[in-house]
Amino acid sequence: MARIVLHDIHKGCSKFSCDTLYTTQDGTKSIASILFYHPGFTTYQGTVYRGIFDSRELVNIQVNRCIMTNTFLSTSKLPEIADIFASYNRTEQKLDREGKEGEVSIGCTFIIKNIDGHRRALDISGISEYPYEEEVLLLPYSVFLITKRETIELQNNKGNRIEIEFEECDQAQLTASLSHQ
Repeated sequence: MARIVLHDIHKGCSKFSCDTLYTTQDGTKSIASILFYHPGFTTYQGTVYRGIFDSRELVNIQVNRCIMTNTFLSTSKLPEIADIFASYNRTEQKLDREGKEGEVSIGCTFIIKNIDGHRRALDISGISEYPYEEEVLLLPYSVFLITKRETIELQNNKGNRIEIEFEECDQAQLTASLSHQ
């Protein structure tokens, strides 16, 4: 399938003119599959960070629950890079900017294990437009167990910071999580 999809991409197929891309939601699954298995990409194992400054609803983000990524996620090996995207000054424990009503600084930590040899993250720092960010790309359809969620009240009561830790989970953890939901 990867060869066919590569051919389709080079030929400029769209979901309207290519059955393969149409059946895989604009090619997301096909592209993810290529990245999962292509030997030219470096698999990453370790801890990465992602920062968000947003007003997302986080009611489903509960400890001991599993989540599945449904898109590619850009992360960094460096927590200070993630803090920039979350508008968070870790040293002074304050926000670098004031957001709109309901916006909050969210810091995510992902622990990547590549359980059973399944590739979950790619080290793309060598090909990234911003190599100093030490970017790692999390692949879609990866499952993580939420192991920590902490709300930190920032200095001078100027908002909150939410820190969430995700750990790649195995089948047993996923089954246990689903039985408690």
